[in-house]
Amino acid sequence: MACSSDEALIEIVRRYEVLYNRKHTFYHDNRQKENAWEEISREIHCSVATCKKRWNSLRDNYRKSLRKRQHQSGDESKPIKKWKYEDIMSFMTPFFAEREQTSNIQQNESESEEAVDIEQQEESNSIPPSLNSDTPTSSRGSSPTTISKVMNPTPKFSRQQHVPPMAQVLKNYFDQKQAAKSEKKSDSLQKFFDAMQETVRTFAPEFQIEIKSQISTLVSEYEFKNLMAQKAKQDQQHDEQQVVTPSPPYYHNL
Repeated sequence: MACSSDEALIEIVRRYEVLYNRKHTFYHDNRQKENAWEEISREIHCSVATCKKRWNSLRDNYRKSLRKRQHQSGDESKPIKKWKYEDIMSFMTPFFAEREQTSNIQQNESESEEAVDIEQQEESNSIPPSLNSDTPTSSRGSSPTTISKVMNPTPKFSRQQHVPPMAQVLKNYFDQKQAAKSEKKSDSLQKFFDAMQETVRTFAPEFQIEIKSQISTLVSEYEFKNLMAQKAKQDQQHDEQQVVTPSPPYYHNL
């Protein structure tokens, strides 16, 4: 049986965020990714290697199409023609933006550090060597400007004193935000249900419907039990508070 169309491959890959969403809990789990590709290969009747190669080509072509559109000139008389799969690949746009942001921040940081190194070198070369007391001076004497530079050289640029560039500030903010999200997603219960989701996703639609129905029934049952248990606990606490402490015995004068 021949492989399915590119449109079919795109729609199927779209369901497996673990393959392209860097924020997914199992994005760095190669086993999960291989399982996803195996399921995709069975659905479109192609080998895993062929599926990966076709997807990488589609993804790269879509990225190139977006970049061309972003860098096109203001001449509206010559609009850039849309790539044929641009609309159905649009779900990938947010993930491209995230990758570009991280890449640009790292590039700006590298350029800032390179500029610092160049500035340090220029300042170092601009300082003349110290005057040697044994070297005879010319009859005209040294100019005041030269002596001033020698006696009070410009302090060298220090990395410790350098104020972080805006790119570094943005990178720190982005890293902290990502760390907070990762910490939030590290909850064991969340991981369990994410794993169940990936497993159930591989089942046939009729099995998925049956599983969802059973899970819904089970959760509703235990939700009711939990509610009754909380109510019983509240009633018990209320009864304990209503217990009247007996008054001390009253003795009549004999």
